[in-house]
Amino acid sequence: MKNIYLLIVLFVFCIFSNGCATILKGDKSDVFLNSDPPSNIYIDGVNYGNTPKTISLRSDRNHYVTFKRVGYKNGIAIINSYVSAGYIFADLIFSITFIPLIIDWGTENWKVLDETAFATLEPELNYSYPLPPPPF
Repeated sequence: MKNIYLLIVLFVFCIFSNGCATILKGDKSDVFLNSDPPSNIYIDGVNYGNTPKTISLRSDRNHYVTFKRVGYKNGIAIINSYVSAGYIFADLIFSITFIPLIIDWGTENWKVLDETAFATLEPELNYSYPLPPPPF
C-alpha cells in the first residue's frame, strides 16, 4: 500500500514539475509566410520553397526571411522571438513549486514567434535598354 502512495505522489510531482510551455507548445512555433507576388522563401539563408506557406520554426531566437523572385527586388522580414506572458502566468498559477518556471526559463520554451511574415516585392528597374540607332 505504501508503494502505491509513493507511486501516486511521484506521478503527480512529474506532472506538476514540467513547464506549461514545454508541455503545451514545445520549442517551435508556426509562422505563416506570404508575399505579393508569390516568391521563394529563404529563412536564415535556407530555401523553404514558395509562398504562401506555414512553417514550424524554433522559437528561441529571431529569424531573418528573404523573399526572392526573378525580376523583383528582394523582400525582407524579421520574425521576432519574444517571451509569452501567458506561459509565465500559467507556470506560476498551475504549479506547486517553481520547477515549471525554471524548466521553461532554461529551455526558453516560453518564447513564441510572430505569427505571420509578409512582403510586397517591387519590380526591378532595368536601365539596360539598347540605345537608339544613330541618325544618318
